[in-house]
Amino acid sequence: MSDQVSLSCSSEFVAYACGQAHVGWSVVSLKAPLYEPSTRAAVDVVAVIDKSGSMAGEKLTLVKKTLEFVISQLKECDRLGLVTYDTGVYLDFGLMKMTSKNKERATHIVKQIQDGSSTNLSGGLIKGMVEILDRGKDKNPVASVLLLTDGQANEGITRKEDIVKAMRNPKKFFQQAEESQLPEDDDDSDAPPFEGSVYTFGFGSDHDAAMLKAISDAGHGVYYFVDSVDKIPESFADCLGGLLSVVGQNIALTVEMGPKCTIKKIHGRQSRKLAEDKKKCEFQLGDMQSEEQRDLVIEVNLPSLPSPSKEPQAVLTTSVTYFNVITSIMDAATVQLIVDRPEAASNEPCDANVDVDRQRNRITVAAALETATSLADAGNFDAARKAVSDSRTIVEKSKTASEDFCKALMKDMQNCLDGLSSHSTYNAFGQQQMYNRAQSHNIQRSNFVASPMYGSSSKAAMQMQAKAFKPPSKK
Repeated sequence: MSDQVSLSCSSEFVAYACGQAHVGWSVVSLKAPLYEPSTRAAVDVVAVIDKSGSMAGEKLTLVKKTLEFVISQLKECDRLGLVTYDTGVYLDFGLMKMTSKNKERATHIVKQIQDGSSTNLSGGLIKGMVEILDRGKDKNPVASVLLLTDGQANEGITRKEDIVKAMRNPKKFFQQAEESQLPEDDDDSDAPPFEGSVYTFGFGSDHDAAMLKAISDAGHGVYYFVDSVDKIPESFADCLGGLLSVVGQNIALTVEMGPKCTIKKIHGRQSRKLAEDKKKCEFQLGDMQSEEQRDLVIEVNLPSLPSPSKEPQAVLTTSVTYFNVITSIMDAATVQLIVDRPEAASNEPCDANVDVDRQRNRITVAAALETATSLADAGNFDAARKAVSDSRTIVEKSKTASEDFCKALMKDMQNCLDGLSSHSTYNAFGQQQMYNRAQSHNIQRSNFVASPMYGSSSKAAMQMQAKAFKPPSKK
């Protein structure tokens, strides 16, 4: 079994007629290997928990049980820290190795968490990030902050734009966040790199989905929409199963175009730098977890040729470098995409490459959900519903419409249409659902346990263990 991330590329059609220019759709794909528990990397995790008054009762009880589950799953090489927040921010315990003794200590502290008053989300988040930044040389290769809340930020920094700004330099803004001051200085040149991710979890209908999604985007994580209290353990477990199965980090991918070919458009939200001549693009793709896939959808300008070509035309060359967590070395791969340029070629929809068609459907849905969310946030529900319905029609008519993946895309769109049926349904669950699903389809990572999309065997196994988990009884 391979322990490397595989690299491949596909063109919508294998051949394009030589006598005219074409716009060809292509996909550059990365596929992570299967995670093996015996080879996983050690992790540093800081849980940042909302203990405001609205968390009282069943929610806080389940969160505490879930934290006990997290503790039970970590090995001695792993480290866990805990920050709680209400009006204030509290470091319940800093990052510590999960030895048997420290697990007992951590569990005892978790059991003592009590609900408080308001919601200083920014203070808790920034403190959690500072804990990751302060690890020093003795740090594990995988690090993450897990931020949980059920409500609106109403203490400290409360605007999402200001919180995201503070995340660029957490140490600099930590005291300002505690004192409810806004970030004042735009110069982040002295900021140390944040070598980790930030995952956010929003419970119920009262949390700010736009804020949590923006925080997770800035932190290179995902936003989990936890639509019911009993999904808290499974959502944590899904995230933990991913963190404990990271196989590649600092993934950098480059696409360079062949002679006379240029990039027309890059679809999706990947971090990238496109050359002015549109002959080269560099992507920063973060990390990959077990069995994940990353597919870059690119429209390419192919030139007209004066005569049929005996040799295939080189459309693009793509290369990837990354840190292989399994082998602890830097790995690299390079592949080339070629197409034939005969006198005539059939470019009918029935001839299209299924991988390209499938990924085009994915980015079509992601873009439509983003557009619909913006329209609905502005109160234009008719236009929002039309944007989703139009994209569903495109998928329904596509070559891969009958595949399970595309059926799941269409189910997501129907659920989002249900959430757009009225202002009340949008406020109750529609907005959260749409931010969540658009992000998931853009980055190809699971973030909603009710959906089967982008899951993995390690995440599924962790969810099953979370469902069955019962905290040890007191001796």
